[in-house]
Amino acid sequence: MDIIEQACKEGKIGIKDFSEFLIWKVPRRTHILDIGDYVVHPHHTEKNIVCIEKIAELDSPEKGDFVTAKGSTGPIQGNIFIKIDKNRFPYHALLVGDSADNNSVYSLVKEYLHN
Repeated sequence: MDIIEQACKEGKIGIKDFSEFLIWKVPRRTHILDIGDYVVHPHHTEKNIVCIEKIAELDSPEKGDFVTAKGSTGPIQGNIFIKIDKNRFPYHALLVGDSADNNSVYSLVKEYLHN
C-alpha cells in the first residue's frame, strides 16, 4: 500500500506528502467523481495535516453536494478530491471542482511551499 492509499485509509496526510502528491498530479475535473472517492480538507487544529474523508453520497443533501462516511457535507464545486482506481494508470487522480483555486487546502500548500 502506498502513501496516498494509506493516508486515505487513516483519514489524514501530512502537508509535505500531500504537497508532493499535488505537485506531480495533473488536476482533473470532478465529472469522474464517484462514491468511494475522497474529499480533502484542512485539519481543524493542526496546520501541517490535511484530513481525508471517504464520500458516501453524491448529490446529497442537494444536487451538486456530497456527504462523507463521517457525515460531513459540502459542495463539489470548490473542493479537492482524491480518486483511487487500481484498474487505471496512474491509479491516483487529483480531482478539482470549479473555483477550487480559493480552496483552503491550496492555501495551506502554498504557505508550506513558501516556507
